[in-house]
Amino acid sequence: MGYMSIAHIRLRYNNIGDGEMYERIRDLRHDKDLRQVDMAKILSCSQRVYSHCERGDLDIPTEILINLADFHATTTDYILGRTDRRESLPKALRMKQASK
Repeated sequence: MGYMSIAHIRLRYNNIGDGEMYERIRDLRHDKDLRQVDMAKILSCSQRVYSHCERGDLDIPTEILINLADFHATTTDYILGRTDRRESLPKALRMKQASK
């Protein structure tokens, strides 16, 4: 059995071949009236890297994905298109569920 590339896995399992993830990232930025250069500073990356991530030209590094979710108070699952629930759970509730 051969290995699948990350891009293949992402398209197959997250069903984001239509660019939904990248639209969500752009829409989240637009909702806060931020420019790409602003997001790049917030995420500690260059504007070029952020632009490539937002357009789908570059796989989003895990650290940037997590920081995007935290900054926009959403979940990585929402950004990845695995759920349509935009709001993340309140921190207290997340901590309670994690301790179970």
